[in-house]
Amino acid sequence: MIEDAAKFKAEDDAKMKIIDARNGFENYCYQLKGVHMNDMKDSFTNADKRGIEQLASEGLQWLEVNEEVSAEEINA
Repeated sequence: MIEDAAKFKAEDDAKMKIIDARNGFENYCYQLKGVHMNDMKDSFTNADKRGIEQLASEGLQWLEVNEEVSAEEINA
């Protein structure tokens, strides 16, 4: 029983690491979208704003498509 608990703890820790990485990357993408809309909107050209929006959207789409990636892949 103790061996099972250790095994499941290791699995839970690995899953939590992936969840934390996914959440961190998703938050980063949403922050990128929000930056040009709020704080620094006058600092960017329209082309910059479109580029930031596109990169953030691509990041979110990548997360949706790649549900089974490791935390290392997400952080890279």
